[in-house]
Amino acid sequence: MDPTTTTTRVTETPRSPTPNPADANGAAEGLGAVESLLSALKAEDAEAREGAAEALGQLVPPPAGVVEALIGTLADPEARVRRAAAVSLARFGVPSILPLAAALDHPDGKARVHAAWALRRIGKPGKPAVHALAAAMGDPDPRVRARAAEALGWLGSPSVPAIEALLRALRDRVAEVREAAAQALGRIRQVPAPAVAALVEALGDRASCVRSTAGWALGKIGAPAVVALAGALGGETAEVRAQAAQALREIGPAAAPATRSLMLALHDPNPEVWLQATRALGRIGPGAAPAAESLGRLLGDERREVGAHAGSALARIGEPAIEPLLYALREGSPLGRRRAAEALGEMAMLHRTLTLRAALPGLERRARGRDSLEREACRSAVQAIRAATEDLSRTPIPASSETPGADSLPRPAGGGGPDPERLPLVGEAPEGDDLSPARKLSWWARIVAWFR
Repeated sequence: MDPTTTTTRVTETPRSPTPNPADANGAAEGLGAVESLLSALKAEDAEAREGAAEALGQLVPPPAGVVEALIGTLADPEARVRRAAAVSLARFGVPSILPLAAALDHPDGKARVHAAWALRRIGKPGKPAVHALAAAMGDPDPRVRARAAEALGWLGSPSVPAIEALLRALRDRVAEVREAAAQALGRIRQVPAPAVAALVEALGDRASCVRSTAGWALGKIGAPAVVALAGALGGETAEVRAQAAQALREIGPAAAPATRSLMLALHDPNPEVWLQATRALGRIGPGAAPAAESLGRLLGDERREVGAHAGSALARIGEPAIEPLLYALREGSPLGRRRAAEALGEMAMLHRTLTLRAALPGLERRARGRDSLEREACRSAVQAIRAATEDLSRTPIPASSETPGADSLPRPAGGGGPDPERLPLVGEAPEGDDLSPARKLSWWARIVAWFR
């Protein structure tokens, strides 16, 4: 699961009407209201203090003295009051940044926690607080360390000077801090090689939340992490190997250099590893062409997830996977043939290419077979290929009834097919050649025999 879904960020500062009367009496009333709210922050009743903190947060930009008063309220004995003050300070945005950075040295640990939390809510504008947040990574309170790491992550690339502190936090004794540090490195993205190595090491962390977050972070870092992740596919534990494959899946096409390592992972004894490796090869797409043959051999696997994901991966790889799919359609088991047909149909929806027409003769032949599931898969694939390629050629694709049956056509003498470079597309006659019926039949025989 993407760890970013568990955090909340203020990306837009709510702006409420502020006392801005046109005359002096109105201004005096506005100042009087602010003074009343500031006084209410010190009331004995916690509900009154909370209400005052919330109301002051509506005064954007904040009047003089409001930020300082709310900073003091971060140390309130009631959690709901502290949170209301932190939310209001985050709502102010830039005017709160330096006071909040200073509050990271507050003697009260609760105030430091909420100061870091408010800076996290402010996000990217909080760049002036980077060094204070990096220093807070050494706070004795683990809650402060975790919130500071989260704030650095929300800052993004401006947090690069704090990477050393985040790397130390990856070895923190508290899992929450390690998780927050990994997440921050993933958000920063532009990290040096030691950070990538540290995150790969964190794939084997004893806490599952740290392992998954480290994998997510490496996926966000992208291409610079591919080589290290390819090496991690040979890790000692299945957790490391599975997380590495999942991270490569998140990276997508840029993970193509790891294709060979992912091919080896297809034979991993742990099902989660080879499942994630199959998915990763599919996400890489055409760049994973060397794996097409290996994936094709998995189409007939009795385990549903194996064959289904192998077929989906082949569909995403596109043209380089057509030949292994045609082989499975011709020589595979009934289950393998059905999955090959399903993959060809899925490929037609993902890649509109005339090369897919090479599969039509075999699909049409199998669509007349005995297995009902295979027949339906082949018919669906034929329809998908026709729909995807019909407008790519000047000549319409002939219907099945017009296509001579492959079994009734003789193979050409010598056993070889025509030169592929000179082969017309299926359904297209050579330009300027008015073929007689006999020559048309001979032409179709050569094409179908070559594709068989």
